[in-house]
Amino acid sequence: MGDKPPRNSNVNPSVKNSLCEKPEEGGLAYKDMKNAYYYSATFIYFGLVVAGAVFVENVDDIFNFVAAVSGSSLGFIFPSMFFILSNSKYPENRDQRKSLDKLNII
Repeated sequence: MGDKPPRNSNVNPSVKNSLCEKPEEGGLAYKDMKNAYYYSATFIYFGLVVAGAVFVENVDDIFNFVAAVSGSSLGFIFPSMFFILSNSKYPENRDQRKSLDKLNII
């Protein structure tokens, strides 16, 4: 019985380590942040929420805006972002994509 390769041997080691291991320094960003930055950002966000609650008369406007942004993101931004990320993470498939591009398949 020979040595079997690990089950996820085809996973990029840097991706595998980032998914499986905990961060080295605490891991929580607000613990590494200066108190002045943390409290100023917190109060600015709180002020934006209060201003929105005071000045927005109808919640439907907010829901329509969120629906428009999420719809365009799902239709255009996310697919192109996934293609760019896959192109950078898996360069071994670039030659295959270029040949398919010449045939106008993709």
